[in-house]
Amino acid sequence: MQPRARERVELVRAHGVEPGGYVLATAHRAGNVDDSARLSALVELLLGVGEEVVLPLHPRTRLRLESAGLFERLLVACG
Repeated sequence: MQPRARERVELVRAHGVEPGGYVLATAHRAGNVDDSARLSALVELLLGVGEEVVLPLHPRTRLRLESAGLFERLLVACG
């Protein structure tokens, strides 16, 4: 873990995830989130990781997930 990340472990612990026990994913580039097929493939990939995934959502990504009907799917998978 990088030094700055070590200083901010309370952010992941606040969501019930322990440092070192998750995979961090990000998605915000237009080419990945504006295309519904790519976004859907990304969601399938995240759901199939098999480990806890921390996905900080950029507002653009959240909007695209919601408009594609994929945001709820991620929420349901989170329990």
